[in-house]
Amino acid sequence: QEVIGRDASPACLSTFSIKDRDGHVWRYIAVGSAPEDGVPVAKPLHVYRWDANATSAWLVYHHEVSVALRGGATTSPTSGKPAPTAMAIEALDTFEAGGYTFLFSAASSGSSSPGSAKHARAMSFVWRWNPLGSTALENGAVGQGSGFEVFQLVEECKSASHVQALRGAASDENRMVVTCYAAQTQGALFVYAWSPSVMNEIMQTRVGRFEISQSLQISNPVSTEMLTAGGRDFLMVASNADWAPANPSPKTSTPAAALHSLCWDSASGALSVASTDPDATCRPLVRSSYGSDDFAGVVKMRAFDAGGEVYLALGQGLCSSLGRFSASFNRTACMQNQASQFSGGQPGALILQYNRVEGDLGKLTAMTDLASMRDHGIPVPDVEFRTHEQDLRIHVGCVAGWVHVRTGGRDM
Repeated sequence: QEVIGRDASPACLSTFSIKDRDGHVWRYIAVGSAPEDGVPVAKPLHVYRWDANATSAWLVYHHEVSVALRGGATTSPTSGKPAPTAMAIEALDTFEAGGYTFLFSAASSGSSSPGSAKHARAMSFVWRWNPLGSTALENGAVGQGSGFEVFQLVEECKSASHVQALRGAASDENRMVVTCYAAQTQGALFVYAWSPSVMNEIMQTRVGRFEISQSLQISNPVSTEMLTAGGRDFLMVASNADWAPANPSPKTSTPAAALHSLCWDSASGALSVASTDPDATCRPLVRSSYGSDDFAGVVKMRAFDAGGEVYLALGQGLCSSLGRFSASFNRTACMQNQASQFSGGQPGALILQYNRVEGDLGKLTAMTDLASMRDHGIPVPDVEFRTHEQDLRIHVGCVAGWVHVRTGGRDM
């Protein structure tokens, strides 16, 4: 099946399930659009439903997710700023709280009318699934049919690049992390926690809202990924100065890039920044031998388990995003200046593996514990764990995303 013509410039999606009042579980996909030039689109978000029967299965269109506020309001009830009617959505994620399903967005830009100039300050949206047969329509009126309706405006990010639910194995805590690559300090992370029974300005009743529980300053963050290793939960943060709106183009050298690790403390319900201090309880997860060039152009990440090992896939691509923020951006010149140092013009994609002996993310081992148990009856001895290890580079540039799939007894 191919679904075309409805989504202006698909950039992200999120899958979720809803149980209706009859107990039937429906599966959905929400698709967000973010054009390469960063210009907001009037219909940035659509939802499709998976429709299956005894003989066939396919996606059917469910509804366009409205950005209209209740009562036809045109400004934020908290800040008074104009609420965007057009958006560029970089990332989506779902969150269960208070018996409802929420859809969080990360918007890089917004506009009061389609095709007009971008706001200097964008707003990201939170929508709530309304299963009761009434949703807010484009004109603010209430209509019939289940679907998402605007629940909250997230205004702390000037421009958001990523959003993710903090779901870890070592803790049952859930938080939403919104990554801002354009803040006063050129980068921040905001952690939102669900607060029930508090006043919601959009819904105009005490139905709860997401409130900031923590903020952290990180230069030019572009994406995050939750990873569990060694019995602890980590939030990996990729930073890439290529995404900084103030970055001139083209540069004669590769913009700085890094991979940060934050530790989740279930006792305090907060993230802590890793430190190289020998007495620190949160140590850096990435091997110290890696530098900025190793992570050049990093954008998308995906953590996954395979064969008893923990891996982190890094998608890298130079000159892949700067054009969204500068009308004078010249992609050809950028590639000539930045990418000439890499074979094929791009750094490719890097796969890191968690080393249980060193307690860090590094090169891939020559043999896993599972393979050693199969062939020799014992796990890989600690002294041999790094023997013949090497980097795994996949020679594919400008990776837009990752999905880990296990099928037919194999990991892909």
